[in-house]
Amino acid sequence: MNNLVNKLLNDRGVSLSKIYSLISILKNDEEEKNKAKYKELVSNVLSIKVIQDFIHLGVILDIYAENNLLPDPLQQLIGDKNTYFDLDKVLAISILYEFTPEAIIYYSYLQKEKIDMIRKMLSKNKVNTFLDDIVCVIAATASIDIY
Repeated sequence: MNNLVNKLLNDRGVSLSKIYSLISILKNDEEEKNKAKYKELVSNVLSIKVIQDFIHLGVILDIYAENNLLPDPLQQLIGDKNTYFDLDKVLAISILYEFTPEAIIYYSYLQKEKIDMIRKMLSKNKVNTFLDDIVCVIAATASIDIY
């Protein structure tokens, strides 16, 4: 697994165990029984270049927005939690198109039905415009179990 990707996720408060719990929900099975399998699936997903690029881009944009380092209007679009910003979802869906329609369905389910749970996983005092989508992409891609 890419150490920088893992560090970026951990620094933002996303542990792999949080992703395992989402996979368990998507697969409708017991997390504890399948933890070794989930670990392997997530590791495989995090080794995919396009996933790594999405994590790097998204997390860095979130960090820059937190520190007011982006030019306006981008700063306001990404940094303001009350502003509707859609590019994060467009990037996520375009990455999922490389996999299967099932991955897109899983992603959509997490975004619609489990977004409150995902937001609780993330640090409250940080800009997480891209991070919630990153977590959903990782869980959805690992859940299709093609690796």
